[in-house]
Amino acid sequence: MFVERLEPRLDLLREEYVLVQAFKKTASYIRYHSWYSDTLALDLASANLRVFLDEIRQRLMLPETWSGRPLRIVPAPKSQSWQVRQGVWGPVKTGKTPGRLRPLAHVDLADQVVATALMLCLADRIETMQGDPRRDIHDPGVRGRVVSYGNRLFCDDTNGELRHRWGSSKLYRAYSQDYQTFVSRPEVAALSISPTERQLVYVVHADLKQFYDRVRPDLLSDAIEGIQQANDDPTFFSLMRSVFDWRWHTSDERDVQIYAEQAELADFTRVVLPQGLVASGFFANVVLCRFDNALREAVGTEISAGIVLEDVCRYVDDFRIVVAVETTAAGLNNLGGAISQWLSHVLEERASGLALSPEKTQVAMLKGKELPLVRQSAKMRRIQSAVSGGFDAIAGEEIVDALQGLMRSQEAASDDEGGWRLTPVPDVRDETVARFAAFRFRRTFRSIRPLLERDDGRGATQPDDVDELVDVRRPTRTQRELDEDARTFALGLVKRWVDDPSNVRLLRIGLDLWPDADILREVLSLLRPFTEKGGRRKAPRRVAWYCLAEVLRAGATETGLVPDTELLPTGLDLVAYREELRTEAIRLVAISARTIPWYLRQQALLFLAACDPHAAPFTLTGRVAETRHYRELIRFLRGEGEKLRSSDFATLAVVARRAFVGHARAVELTRPSLTSVRRQQLAQRDPSFLLELLDVAARDLPVDGLPARISEDLCRGDDAAIGPHETVTLARAVLSTHPRDPLRNELSIPRFAAAFLEHWMQLEPPPDVVTPGQVRLTLEDDQGITDVVELEILASPTATSGSLYEVPVWCETDERWRFQLGFMLRFILSGQPDFTRPVASTSWKEEQPSYRPAESHWYQRLYGLFNGQPAFGDDWLPITEWVEMLLLALLRWPGCRVPDSYGWIEEGIGETTKRIKGRVAELEQMRGNATGVLMLPLLTKRPTDTETKRPLRACVVQTVIPSSGDFPSADAATLDSLAFSGRAIRQRHRRHLSAALEAVKRMLELRTTHKGGKPELDWLILPELAVHPDDVRTHLFPFAQAYRAMILTGLTYQEVLSGDPLVNSALWIIPEWSKAHGLQIKTRRQGKEHLMKGEKDFNSQVQRQMVMEQIVHVPDTGSTPKLQGFRPCQWLIEYPWSASDDDPPVWLTGAVCYDATDLGLAADLRDKSDILAIPALNKDVKTFDQMAMALHYHMFQLVVVANNGQYGGSNAYWPRSNPHIRQVFHNHGQPQASIAFLEVDDIGRFLERRETASTNANDWKYPPAGLNSP
Repeated sequence: MFVERLEPRLDLLREEYVLVQAFKKTASYIRYHSWYSDTLALDLASANLRVFLDEIRQRLMLPETWSGRPLRIVPAPKSQSWQVRQGVWGPVKTGKTPGRLRPLAHVDLADQVVATALMLCLADRIETMQGDPRRDIHDPGVRGRVVSYGNRLFCDDTNGELRHRWGSSKLYRAYSQDYQTFVSRPEVAALSISPTERQLVYVVHADLKQFYDRVRPDLLSDAIEGIQQANDDPTFFSLMRSVFDWRWHTSDERDVQIYAEQAELADFTRVVLPQGLVASGFFANVVLCRFDNALREAVGTEISAGIVLEDVCRYVDDFRIVVAVETTAAGLNNLGGAISQWLSHVLEERASGLALSPEKTQVAMLKGKELPLVRQSAKMRRIQSAVSGGFDAIAGEEIVDALQGLMRSQEAASDDEGGWRLTPVPDVRDETVARFAAFRFRRTFRSIRPLLERDDGRGATQPDDVDELVDVRRPTRTQRELDEDARTFALGLVKRWVDDPSNVRLLRIGLDLWPDADILREVLSLLRPFTEKGGRRKAPRRVAWYCLAEVLRAGATETGLVPDTELLPTGLDLVAYREELRTEAIRLVAISARTIPWYLRQQALLFLAACDPHAAPFTLTGRVAETRHYRELIRFLRGEGEKLRSSDFATLAVVARRAFVGHARAVELTRPSLTSVRRQQLAQRDPSFLLELLDVAARDLPVDGLPARISEDLCRGDDAAIGPHETVTLARAVLSTHPRDPLRNELSIPRFAAAFLEHWMQLEPPPDVVTPGQVRLTLEDDQGITDVVELEILASPTATSGSLYEVPVWCETDERWRFQLGFMLRFILSGQPDFTRPVASTSWKEEQPSYRPAESHWYQRLYGLFNGQPAFGDDWLPITEWVEMLLLALLRWPGCRVPDSYGWIEEGIGETTKRIKGRVAELEQMRGNATGVLMLPLLTKRPTDTETKRPLRACVVQTVIPSSGDFPSADAATLDSLAFSGRAIRQRHRRHLSAALEAVKRMLELRTTHKGGKPELDWLILPELAVHPDDVRTHLFPFAQAYRAMILTGLTYQEVLSGDPLVNSALWIIPEWSKAHGLQIKTRRQGKEHLMKGEKDFNSQVQRQMVMEQIVHVPDTGSTPKLQGFRPCQWLIEYPWSASDDDPPVWLTGAVCYDATDLGLAADLRDKSDILAIPALNKDVKTFDQMAMALHYHMFQLVVVANNGQYGGSNAYWPRSNPHIRQVFHNHGQPQASIAFLEVDDIGRFLERRETASTNANDWKYPPAGLNSP
């Protein structure tokens, strides 16, 4: 049994389900935030997760003996001025300490996990004490309760208490959300103040000095006493004091001493909040809880003569203080000093040992005659909105210009150091603005570059008939001109790093934007002297070490790594760049261990492991603890792993496969040394990789020596063919037909589940483990959807311990059925024995010389299974949220809540069986009588958090590409040409789509000028074949997110089933908002069953070839049709327009072009849908006009046709009485791209059309015969 809510108890801390979640959150945070951590050690621990967690549990059994492992220091540069003089790079002599450092810490992974677990047990209490940071800051009551915005955990509000979702993957809230609130709060607070004529309103920026490093053990101990309650477990808090008391490694004493002298710290030998500990941010807030209380109490009081505190908030150690000041106040001329004095006094009382950083205190006027506060945050929000909403080439150029302008204005506002009282003060720090601009410039550059024309270098020409003085067209950049801008921007980022080495992140982005060997050579020439014998010593050398380590790390993980070379500037030699970096890495590895630090050597080894392991200059593994495992990995990647212990061999094989090499190389490295013991070790770590090895081996020689337990788990040895009405194992039924497995749909899934549970209830006792090979079925075809006629669960003599299908130890005996059924359903849907592993296409990074984060262990995945449709690989997979939520409820792990409306699973197996049978009956009723097609209603959530009723505002975009000239001739058609994947058509097509989406945005703005309100849209409809699948995420997703609009678009021909002909289809893109996950995108593919004549012509050439082969008796060339019909189901998409349960939803559906002519489909949809949208590419416009006019009446609903603009004729009709209202719009003329809008304002009235039509003929036509009849 497990608990729903964690508390500060030692017994909970030891639970495996708590430690698994702590590991998951720790690993995710480290990979994203702490590059300098030993990520290979993290990969190795992940591959051996169960052993790693068992070791931690054993240590926790004796909490009184707990001793944290020594920290390793990673000195990182703080902001400082450097320069290049006579070719030598070094600090500018300014009187300040040269080479100022920040002591980042590498914390032992086991210590990290325990600290995170402690945090999870305290999360609810501490977060509730701090108040909800999501509340509206315009409410004075909210501002009075919430002070802290930094390092807040992801929580839900449950009856006024904040509860962290400790069983989810999320840990801290998004930085951007809370930081924006923090930055904007002072101005909001100032607007609520009504100062007298003798008052001025100021905002004061203040900062704590070396906050994390000044927190001593006694300060944390005092804070713990403040949060501890009478009935708490004292041993929990005693352990917490022991855990949060680290010492530095003896090898780092010199580095620690250098930093302590710089920071003027009397004692830095003991560390409470290491900068690099995942939980440090949370416990920093714990330390400041008493201080925050004092700030709350002071609001509204006079904190100094004539100075009233109006508001105060902080983001970790950064403060924003709003004060109203009498013009006669003595402290007005030194307001910063007066505020600092007050803050220092509060710190002394509530957080002794902490201190302010006087040089960072700034004062800006918010209300008065002058407004020197520069609101850079507002500009950043506008730019972010433009970036996240998608853009065409012109809008992208505007973003580039805006980003460059943002950086220039920040520099201008930050240049004045004269101390003038009215000096402009930016509301965002320089480094924040620079990072913001750099990241978004890179993203924008790579988004618009493929849209631009190439330039041969001769410059653009202008038509002779255009007068330069009157030409108002804005010329767009060419790729060459954009490349030049990128080079200038990248060099600017590199220059910022040269001037201030704390900008090393900007250096990385600069090199990624422009990965040029000459620039890298210059950077390395500045850094290399610090690694050579006789080079500069002490702090400056440590600054250079850190920067060089970042460059190497980036070289292995990001620099120049893109899925398409068109995203990189023309003419760059990425091979030369990597060769330059490879040479430097080899030099560093060959240097004496005493010359450079362990973390720099690790990054050099990581780069060589990823890019060229054979070049690493060593033959032995060595004994240095920090690099030994890197050397072992490199030796394995060279093919020298045969002498390793079996457990080490298996671990390195898994890490190599999942983080460094692709399938072929991994098999080449592993298979020759694969013994029976190593197979077993691999099965425990990565069953999917073992299957890859076995599948390759089976083609060459028989596989033997596989233990029975592993053989059953991996579904080996069941090769019987499937015949009609024959008994077959579930393993064979699924694996032999995947991905077209007839069980893999919304109707067969509950049919199987009901049969499984009915048989389970007859077993006495049921087996401890059920694998797919133990389930025997008799199946029957039901119009392409399988029915389960009989099901039997067989016992297995094989030992169950260690099985992939073994239920968790915390699961009660009478609930084992939940997991066994859930495991079987995931096996059916995923089509793979390791049902925990998400189904995904091979990443392009697998074939790149790079490091990628390793996959999680299968046992970790059990504590966080994602059961959404994307987890199973195919966007056409016909399952709805019902199956998704069923799986989540069945496989619910500790810390995961039961989905709403699925509490019946908690009532037991009998009630669950009853509900599942009810679902079967419901779906059978929904099947089309005329077509037999499975009609699937997909419930959706609103895209915003509002609950007011809304209309349906739709937009039909009549795009022109592809047009008839873009299609290949039937005899010359290839799969690639039919998919429109050639470079030239891809560029034209992408540019056309980008411009069309931008035109929609402009039209929405135009509509606001006469309709008022905001530019809002609910549904965007595009024609057949209008979008290439590669442009969905880059173009349509951002648009859907920005406007919270659903999209239905035709997709170009695509191979959705490996090795099968291409299919024509459309895609639903549905934005949804929830409190738990924010805004997310859901997709569903609507297939097209019937090919048009022009599409059949592409297959007729193949058929003629096959006939000729038979006549002349030549060997079969393997000719197959190029296109096929494919429609697994008919989707009905809910449009939630009202929050009231009494109001039925609007049901939207789509039919791709020729499918709309199927009268059987129209008949099946008539009583189920409300709006039919038809993405089309049809030249017979008149026929489709007549079809729309007929369907809208016979189906008695709104019918919308979005046709390709080459032929025009997009239209919309609904069954209104007045003809001029009945035709909503009709786009005449061709060829032309156009945009049309339609609105259903009163949805309630629209939904009543069937009931009211006969009595209110003034509004609706009289309905057709048989409407709503059974």
